[in-house]
Amino acid sequence: MSWHPARANVEDRMRYAGFWRRFAAYCIDSIPIKLLVLVVCYNFFGFDAVWERYLTRKPEDIEARLEFLEARNRARDLGIALYLVYCWLAEGSAARGTLGKLIMGIEVRRADGTPLSSVDAARRNGAKLLSFFSLGLGFLWVAWSRKKQGWHDLLTGTVVVLRPADVPNPPGMRATLISDSNRQDKSG
Repeated sequence: MSWHPARANVEDRMRYAGFWRRFAAYCIDSIPIKLLVLVVCYNFFGFDAVWERYLTRKPEDIEARLEFLEARNRARDLGIALYLVYCWLAEGSAARGTLGKLIMGIEVRRADGTPLSSVDAARRNGAKLLSFFSLGLGFLWVAWSRKKQGWHDLLTGTVVVLRPADVPNPPGMRATLISDSNRQDKSG
Protein backbone atom coordinates (compact mmCIF):
# COMPACT_ATOMS: atom_id res chain seq x y z
CA MET A 1 0.00 0.00 0.00
CA SER A 2 1.50 3.33 -1.01
CA TRP A 3 1.55 6.44 1.13
CA HIS A 4 -1.30 8.86 0.53
CA PRO A 5 -1.62 12.26 2.34
CA ALA A 6 -5.36 11.85 3.02
CA ARG A 7 -4.84 8.36 4.45
CA ALA A 8 -1.92 9.52 6.60
CA ASN A 9 -4.05 12.39 7.92
CA VAL A 10 -6.87 9.99 8.90
CA GLU A 11 -4.48 7.56 10.58
CA ASP A 12 -2.81 10.42 12.49
CA ARG A 13 -6.20 11.53 13.86
CA MET A 14 -7.33 8.05 14.96
CA ARG A 15 -6.88 7.35 18.65
CA TYR A 16 -6.85 3.61 19.32
CA ALA A 17 -8.90 2.18 22.16
CA GLY A 18 -6.83 0.26 24.69
CA PHE A 19 -7.34 -3.18 26.17
CA TRP A 20 -9.18 -2.18 29.36
CA ARG A 21 -11.67 0.08 27.60
CA ARG A 22 -12.43 -2.67 25.09
CA PHE A 23 -12.70 -5.24 27.89
CA ALA A 24 -15.17 -3.00 29.76
CA ALA A 25 -17.27 -2.72 26.59
CA TYR A 26 -17.25 -6.52 26.28
CA CYS A 27 -18.38 -6.90 29.91
CA ILE A 28 -21.23 -4.44 29.37
CA ASP A 29 -22.33 -6.33 26.23
CA SER A 30 -21.97 -9.82 27.67
CA ILE A 31 -24.13 -9.37 30.78
CA PRO A 32 -27.52 -9.11 29.00
CA ILE A 33 -26.56 -11.90 26.59
CA LYS A 34 -25.57 -14.21 29.44
CA LEU A 35 -28.81 -13.44 31.27
CA LEU A 36 -30.83 -14.13 28.11
CA VAL A 37 -29.04 -17.45 27.56
CA LEU A 38 -29.58 -18.40 31.20
CA VAL A 39 -33.31 -17.65 31.03
CA VAL A 40 -33.75 -19.50 27.72
CA CYS A 41 -31.72 -22.55 28.78
CA TYR A 42 -33.26 -22.71 32.24
CA ASN A 43 -36.87 -22.31 31.11
CA PHE A 44 -36.93 -23.93 27.68
CA PHE A 45 -34.06 -26.42 27.43
CA GLY A 46 -34.40 -28.19 30.78
CA PHE A 47 -31.27 -26.75 32.36
CA ASP A 48 -33.15 -26.42 35.65
CA ALA A 49 -33.59 -30.21 35.94
CA VAL A 50 -30.00 -30.85 34.87
CA TRP A 51 -28.73 -28.32 37.42
CA GLU A 52 -30.81 -29.80 40.23
CA ARG A 53 -29.66 -33.33 39.41
CA TYR A 54 -26.03 -32.15 39.33
CA LEU A 55 -26.29 -30.41 42.71
CA THR A 56 -27.92 -33.40 44.41
CA ARG A 57 -25.80 -36.12 42.78
CA LYS A 58 -23.72 -38.65 44.63
CA PRO A 59 -19.96 -38.43 44.05
CA GLU A 60 -20.01 -41.59 41.94
CA ASP A 61 -22.82 -40.29 39.66
CA ILE A 62 -20.76 -39.57 36.55
CA GLU A 63 -23.85 -39.43 34.33
CA ALA A 64 -25.20 -36.36 36.15
CA ARG A 65 -21.84 -34.65 35.78
CA LEU A 66 -21.64 -35.44 32.05
CA GLU A 67 -25.22 -34.28 31.50
CA PHE A 68 -24.40 -31.02 33.28
CA LEU A 69 -21.23 -30.50 31.22
CA GLU A 70 -23.14 -31.09 27.97
CA ALA A 71 -25.86 -28.61 28.98
CA ARG A 72 -23.27 -26.07 30.08
CA ASN A 73 -21.41 -26.40 26.78
CA ARG A 74 -24.65 -25.91 24.81
CA ALA A 75 -25.36 -22.75 26.81
CA ARG A 76 -21.80 -21.49 26.24
CA ASP A 77 -22.03 -22.15 22.49
CA LEU A 78 -25.40 -20.40 22.29
CA GLY A 79 -23.97 -17.42 24.17
CA ILE A 80 -20.96 -17.17 21.84
CA ALA A 81 -23.18 -17.41 18.76
CA LEU A 82 -25.57 -14.73 20.05
CA TYR A 83 -22.68 -12.44 20.98
CA LEU A 84 -21.05 -12.75 17.55
CA VAL A 85 -24.32 -12.11 15.70
CA TYR A 86 -25.07 -9.13 17.95
CA CYS A 87 -21.59 -7.66 17.33
CA TRP A 88 -21.86 -8.28 13.59
CA LEU A 89 -25.21 -6.46 13.35
CA ALA A 90 -24.16 -3.58 15.63
CA GLU A 91 -20.70 -2.99 14.13
CA GLY A 92 -22.02 -3.08 10.57
CA SER A 93 -24.74 -0.54 11.40
CA ALA A 94 -24.71 3.25 11.66
CA ALA A 95 -23.86 2.84 15.37
CA ARG A 96 -20.40 1.46 14.40
CA GLY A 97 -20.33 -0.59 17.57
CA THR A 98 -22.24 -2.42 20.24
CA LEU A 99 -24.02 -0.76 23.16
CA GLY A 100 -20.95 -1.43 25.33
CA LYS A 101 -18.71 0.26 22.78
CA LEU A 102 -21.07 3.24 22.59
CA ILE A 103 -21.11 3.57 26.37
CA MET A 104 -17.31 3.35 26.48
CA GLY A 105 -16.97 5.95 23.70
CA ILE A 106 -15.36 3.66 21.13
CA GLU A 107 -16.24 2.39 17.66
CA VAL A 108 -14.99 -0.08 15.07
CA ARG A 109 -13.61 1.14 11.75
CA ARG A 110 -11.51 -0.12 8.88
CA ALA A 111 -7.81 0.62 9.23
CA ASP A 112 -8.22 3.50 6.74
CA GLY A 113 -10.80 5.15 9.03
CA THR A 114 -13.92 4.33 7.02
CA PRO A 115 -16.94 2.65 8.65
CA LEU A 116 -17.36 -1.11 8.41
CA SER A 117 -19.80 -2.59 5.95
CA SER A 118 -22.00 -5.48 7.05
CA VAL A 119 -19.63 -7.86 5.23
CA ASP A 120 -16.59 -6.34 7.02
CA ALA A 121 -18.36 -6.74 10.36
CA ALA A 122 -19.25 -10.37 9.56
CA ARG A 123 -15.62 -11.14 8.68
CA ARG A 124 -14.31 -9.42 11.80
CA ASN A 125 -16.67 -11.28 14.10
CA GLY A 126 -16.04 -14.60 12.37
CA ALA A 127 -12.32 -14.02 12.91
CA LYS A 128 -13.00 -13.55 16.63
CA LEU A 129 -13.34 -17.33 16.80
CA LEU A 130 -9.57 -17.59 16.16
CA SER A 131 -8.90 -15.13 18.97
CA PHE A 132 -11.25 -17.10 21.23
CA PHE A 133 -10.05 -20.62 20.43
CA SER A 134 -6.41 -19.64 20.96
CA LEU A 135 -7.25 -19.51 24.67
CA GLY A 136 -7.98 -15.80 24.37
CA LEU A 137 -4.47 -14.85 23.26
CA GLY A 138 -5.88 -13.12 20.17
CA PHE A 139 -7.89 -10.80 22.44
CA LEU A 140 -4.99 -10.21 24.83
CA TRP A 141 -2.88 -9.16 21.83
CA VAL A 142 -4.68 -5.79 22.02
CA ALA A 143 -2.57 -4.97 25.09
CA TRP A 144 0.73 -5.37 23.17
CA SER A 145 -0.17 -4.16 19.68
CA ARG A 146 0.89 -0.63 18.69
CA LYS A 147 -2.53 0.07 17.15
CA LYS A 148 -4.30 -1.91 19.90
CA GLN A 149 -5.47 -4.59 17.44
CA GLY A 150 -6.48 -8.13 18.33
CA TRP A 151 -5.77 -10.98 15.93
CA HIS A 152 -9.28 -10.64 14.50
CA ASP A 153 -8.56 -6.95 13.79
CA LEU A 154 -5.20 -7.72 12.19
CA LEU A 155 -6.74 -10.41 9.97
CA THR A 156 -9.58 -8.18 8.78
CA GLY A 157 -7.89 -4.77 8.63
CA THR A 158 -9.99 -3.15 11.36
CA VAL A 159 -9.27 -0.96 14.38
CA VAL A 160 -11.21 0.06 17.45
CA VAL A 161 -10.87 3.78 18.04
CA LEU A 162 -12.10 6.40 20.43
CA ARG A 163 -15.26 7.98 19.05
CA PRO A 164 -14.37 11.43 17.69
CA ALA A 165 -16.11 14.33 19.43
CA ASP A 166 -17.21 15.79 16.08
CA VAL A 167 -19.01 12.59 14.98
CA PRO A 168 -22.65 12.53 16.05
CA ASN A 169 -23.94 9.57 18.00
CA PRO A 170 -26.43 7.27 16.31
CA PRO A 171 -30.11 8.17 16.64
CA GLY A 172 -31.39 7.40 20.12
CA MET A 173 -27.99 7.83 21.81
CA ARG A 174 -27.53 11.26 23.39
CA ALA A 175 -23.90 10.92 24.43
CA THR A 176 -21.39 8.37 25.57
CA LEU A 177 -21.02 7.91 29.30
CA ILE A 178 -17.24 7.92 29.07
CA SER A 179 -15.77 11.23 27.99
CA ASP A 180 -12.26 11.59 26.68
CA SER A 181 -9.68 14.26 26.03
CA ASN A 182 -7.92 14.63 22.69
CA ARG A 183 -5.09 12.24 23.48
CA GLN A 184 -4.40 8.55 22.84
CA ASP A 185 -6.17 6.14 25.21
CA LYS A 186 -3.49 5.02 27.71
CA SER A 187 -5.69 2.39 29.37
CA GLY A 188 -3.77 -0.53 27.99
